[in-house]
Amino acid sequence: MSHPDDLPDVTGPDDLYSLPLERFIEARDQLAARLVDQGDGEAAAAVSKLRKPSVAAWGLNQAARNHREEVQHLVTSHDELRKATSAETLRQASDRRRRAVTELESAAVAELTGDGRPVSATTRSRITNTLLAIATDIEGEQDFVAGRLVREIEPSGAGWGDIGIAFSPERSDDDRAIAEVKRARDRAEKLRKQAESAEHGVALAQRALEDARRRADVATAQAERAEAEAARAEETAGLPKPS
Repeated sequence: MSHPDDLPDVTGPDDLYSLPLERFIEARDQLAARLVDQGDGEAAAAVSKLRKPSVAAWGLNQAARNHREEVQHLVTSHDELRKATSAETLRQASDRRRRAVTELESAAVAELTGDGRPVSATTRSRITNTLLAIATDIEGEQDFVAGRLVREIEPSGAGWGDIGIAFSPERSDDDRAIAEVKRARDRAEKLRKQAESAEHGVALAQRALEDARRRADVATAQAERAEAEAARAEETAGLPKPS
């Protein structure tokens, strides 16, 4: 078993994500052992739970750590898109975002190939999707900026986080309008189904009430007949009537 001092360049959890991917597990366990030796069991337990990044996430982490200027361009574009008040500012922010995504995608692919890892179309797609998705995923954006992604992030479909590289700023207003209409229709459909379910429940309750009333009427009639028969039997037997 390796000694905790075999990886002196790892001084904390953040350092784990800068290591070659195949060294992550060993380095994590050695760091946890080192923390135990230092009497910090709580920190050691937290380190032991850290997950090894996926291949795409590792490539993105290295790109984020080694291309800080491009990362800042991407983050700035997100802020500008949120604050855009005109078609021109929206276009400029979109252009900045598109360039940053393209540069960081290339950087992540280069990090993987430089580490001797072939990049499949699926991996490249996961890299691009993550760079797009973090626009509307604040926690994901923070993990990316810190170079500590553990997994890829898929676009949520809610907002401009899922807009592709070929995004056209001129169509942004139409895209947003279409999205708003779709959300409104989806909500209307959901409420319609809820109303139909409620109406069905009312109908069932009404039928149950009618059945209960019919059973009560039948029981009342049967009771009245039974009382009449009892009265006749008492009269025939010459028994005194109940007082």
